Amino acid sequence: MLGNPFRVPAALALLGLSACGGGPIGGPLPRTATPVASATPATPLATATTTATPDGTPPTPPATRTPGGGGSILPDICTIGRVVFRSQSGETCCIAADPALLPPKPVPGQPSLVLTDLPLGPATVTIDGYVEDFAPLPPDVTATCKTLNTSGVRPCDTLDASAAYGSEPKAITIFGGVRVNLGDVAVSALPFLLEFTPPQNASVDLPVEMGFTVVDAETGIAAPSVALDITLDAPQGEPPVFRPITKRVPLELAPCKDSGGEPCSSGNNLGVTGFFARAVAEYLSYLPNGPVDARITAQNLADPPRDLDFSYRFFVGTPATPTPTLPVASAAGRAAGGAVFVPTPTPTATPELP
Repeated sequence: MLGNPFRVPAALALLGLSACGGGPIGGPLPRTATPVASATPATPLATATTTATPDGTPPTPPATRTPGGGGSILPDICTIGRVVFRSQSGETCCIAADPALLPPKPVPGQPSLVLTDLPLGPATVTIDGYVEDFAPLPPDVTATCKTLNTSGVRPCDTLDASAAYGSEPKAITIFGGVRVNLGDVAVSALPFLLEFTPPQNASVDLPVEMGFTVVDAETGIAAPSVALDITLDAPQGEPPVFRPITKRVPLELAPCKDSGGEPCSSGNNLGVTGFFARAVAEYLSYLPNGPVDARITAQNLADPPRDLDFSYRFFVGTPATPTPTLPVASAAGRAAGGAVFVPTPTPTATPELP
C-alpha cells in the first residue's frame, strides 16, 4: 500500500562510553573509518555547501539526487540524513550525515555511521532525511553526537526544516564497550515544506505576504488538512494591553505535481505532489509590530496518515513602501510557469484583526 513504511536494516552502530566498559567489540570497523579523539569536531560534508541567506531563508535543495536508485536507507530525494540519540538518562545528541553513511546492507570496506561515547542504558535513535543541504537541530537537543567517522558528518543546524522521510524512535540499549547495531528501521514518507514566506527570522513590512508549498513524495497531501495558524501580541482594551492571541488564517490552495501539471519542485527532480498555499491577503493587511509565530500543519494520504507540524517565527516591522505581492509557488515552480495569484488590493482603512 502506498505510503506504508519500508523496513530495512540500518547500518548504524552505537558504542557505549569506553571509560565505562572497555574498548569497542562486536563487528569490525569500516576500513575507511579511523577512530578519532572525542574532542575532535565533526568534519563538514565534502559535497555540501551552506547557501542560507542572511535573512534565514532555507537554501535551495541541490539537484544532486534524484528519485530512485538506492545506496542508503533514505530515498535519493534526501540530500542529508539526521540521526538523533536520546538516552533514558536525559542525555541527547544530534548528527547530520551523508545518506551514503546509512547503507541498507554495507559491503566490506564501505563506510557507515558509528556513534561513540554514548551513555549506557536504554535509549532511542531516530533517523530523518531532508531535501535541504542541512539537518535542523531538534529543540530538545543541544549536543553534537561523537562519531568514529572523520568525513561525511557535521553538526546539526540552527535553521529549521521539515523532514521528507523519517522513522519512529527505535528503542535500543547501550552496553559498555559493545557495538550495538541498530537493526531494522521503518522509514516513511512524510508531508514536508519545500518553501515558505516570509522566511524564518525575517523582518517584513505591511502588508504581509504569507505562503508555502507543502508536498509528499509518495501519496500526496490531503487538502482539508492544510492549515496555517499565527500567534502574535495584539492590543486589547483601553488603554491597550498586549496579549498573545492565536488565529487560523484562511488559505487559497493550488495543486502542484512534479512530472505533470504545475511542478512543485525545481526541475521536477523530486517527484512530489502537493499544494501551493497562499494566505488570504485581507486577513494580513493589519498586524501589530513585533514577532509572529507561524504554525503550518498538514497530513499526507498514507494509511494511517502522517503529520506535518512546522513552526517558525518572523517579525513585522514599521510599514514602509508597499511591497509587491509574491506568488506562492516555489522559485523553481515560478520559473517553470507555476501558479501565480492575482494580488488583492490593500484596503484604504485599517481594519481590526479578525
